[in-house]
Amino acid sequence: MLMATSVLHSLLQEIPHLRQQLYFKSSLTALSHAMEDQVLVGAEQSLVIACFQRERFYRQEAHRYRRIAEITPQVYVLSTPETDFKHSSQYYETVALEPSDPLSQEWHLIVIGEQYANCLICRECSKPIKETATSEIDSSRRFEGIWTFDRDVTYKAAQLILERIEVYRPELAAKIKQAKSKYLGASLASNPQLSKKSTNSDAFVQRLVTYLQAGQYKLLKAYRSLSAQEEKERLMNSIIAVIRRSLNPNEILEVAVQELGRALGASRCLIYRCKAADINAKISHEFLVPPGETTLVSAKGQIWPLQDNCLFQDVLKSQELVYIEDTYTEPRIQGIDNTKSASKNGKFSSASLKTLVQQFAINSWLMVPVLYQGQLLGMVELHQCGPTAHRWQNDELKMVEAIATQVGVALIQALV
Repeated sequence: MLMATSVLHSLLQEIPHLRQQLYFKSSLTALSHAMEDQVLVGAEQSLVIACFQRERFYRQEAHRYRRIAEITPQVYVLSTPETDFKHSSQYYETVALEPSDPLSQEWHLIVIGEQYANCLICRECSKPIKETATSEIDSSRRFEGIWTFDRDVTYKAAQLILERIEVYRPELAAKIKQAKSKYLGASLASNPQLSKKSTNSDAFVQRLVTYLQAGQYKLLKAYRSLSAQEEKERLMNSIIAVIRRSLNPNEILEVAVQELGRALGASRCLIYRCKAADINAKISHEFLVPPGETTLVSAKGQIWPLQDNCLFQDVLKSQELVYIEDTYTEPRIQGIDNTKSASKNGKFSSASLKTLVQQFAINSWLMVPVLYQGQLLGMVELHQCGPTAHRWQNDELKMVEAIATQVGVALIQALV
């Protein structure tokens, strides 16, 4: 049953003047979606043939092919099984490929209608797919192949794959014969209504650009996430290096406060030692935006209230971070006396908190406890003092928590 030659190789042998191009997976995904949309938004019944390398890739698009099958009966989907993919005619014709079939390393999509005909015939040129491939590796996969609107090339590609389908599923011979007669039998010369190239390319290009923009947005998000992870690792390595070479807690806290403040672009970063029962704490380590960039008042050497600080008490009770996105509308700070203004432990704001906000221009306020085995050893604070409220992202909050954990370990080691 197995055909030893790839469809791409056979197509290049049949039409030698074709030239392959290099595609990344994100480009093929955008092209495939735009081609499928031609069928979904059109009124005519088209021939649609899709080949997925693995069942898991097909499952991500199965809902689209069910919608396509509601429009046209000539839909064929090929894939290498991983769980329960098999020969079936339930919604459309599915063909379970043998794992050793060259098609298992190929990505094909063919769409043929009266107004358009285009095909995507590609083969992966990197290493075979790994079962545990990460999203970063998956997105960088490369393919070589052909994408064209040329009707003659598309006809030949469809013929090659339909022949493969008939080998796997001989019971479909009559249906395949009907598909060849309806979609591949008419020549350009005998039917002037057919165009050698698609007539609706403008609409196709618009859809393609939309998908490429969406893919680019996802890629940018992935890059930002990767960049944040790299910055977190750099910070951790920097602080761990200080811990290893020094048992001086002041040196460790100074490195941590400077590195963290710079990495997160904070207006001010504070790290100070304190215990749960302390009435107040003295700020001994501070990162402050350089004088040329701000006129902020330094908090270094200041006495920070703790016992009458409802935010500190909330951190103490929950042993979790607390942050205020906008201190000027926060009831706990502005002292609005109603049930919603109470902190988690029932205490209302004190005048000292409001004074701190005004004196140090704190617009957004983050407090993260430095803990060791549930014992409070200190506090990390980040202040944003710009004209608008600031919302910290989840990866930024996780970074601060990770640094606070390392600071806690360092402080305990310094006491041993």
